[in-house]
Amino acid sequence: MRLIQNMQMQVGEVDVAQIQFDPKSRDDVPKILKGLQHIYVTEALRSKIFALLETQIAPAVDKRNGRPSMTLWRILVCGCSCVIHCGRLFGFGHGRHGV
Repeated sequence: MRLIQNMQMQVGEVDVAQIQFDPKSRDDVPKILKGLQHIYVTEALRSKIFALLETQIAPAVDKRNGRPSMTLWRILVCGCSCVIHCGRLFGFGHGRHGV
């Protein structure tokens, strides 16, 4: 079974709840990161999202095996990073495609 998020912080880690973003930024990345931060600090929302992820990520695979360091939180953040990168790569969100 994958951990959702290791609650014991490691040396050098920054508390996600304490990160502040520039509210005047016109870039889409801080908005997505602020959304991830909201998920992280809102217990009820976080529980629902991670319950959904547990059922949808490789449902036929034994969850007790695999990489223990790849928590569901890291999977979610990596997925969002891929969406950001692909959006920039193909120009989405910058007026060319009406998104």
